[in-house]
Amino acid sequence: MQKAIKNTAAVLHPLHEKDREWILANLTPVSQSEVRSALKGLKKIKSLKRVKFDEIYDLVKPAEVSLIEAVVPKETALDTLARLLDVCTIKKGQDVVVTMSPESLAQLLPVMEHSKLRHCIASSAEPFSRRVKEAEKNITRAASERVIDSMARYMNAQLEMTTTSHE
Repeated sequence: MQKAIKNTAAVLHPLHEKDREWILANLTPVSQSEVRSALKGLKKIKSLKRVKFDEIYDLVKPAEVSLIEAVVPKETALDTLARLLDVCTIKKGQDVVVTMSPESLAQLLPVMEHSKLRHCIASSAEPFSRRVKEAEKNITRAASERVIDSMARYMNAQLEMTTTSHE
């Protein structure tokens, strides 16, 4: 873990302060504290201010085992669902989907592109499949509104920074 902290600090060290702070803000509080401490150590080494990124990176070798790979499960819940859908009958799939809310199925469909799941929903009772389709439309509309709002907030922040920096 210590190697990963050192690697992160070495990568962040040459970045502009605002970029470095943005990345740090997206870390967990514990990781943030550890990386900040490692960055302070790098800043104390005055010669690093003149060193290129590749030279800094050579000072700290990458961890031998990727921390991300170490915690990734072998089979995700979606992988398991796809595997089980492959072997189940349409009737069994219908029995399961009708026990779920149309809204939860609508959330699952965009990330679970499995034709048998859609077939199980479509071949369920007509009112149920209609409610799932309506829920999908509502989710898409809400997601689009969130994306547009997020982009507008980002642009506002960027424009406000530009406006205040030019004044």
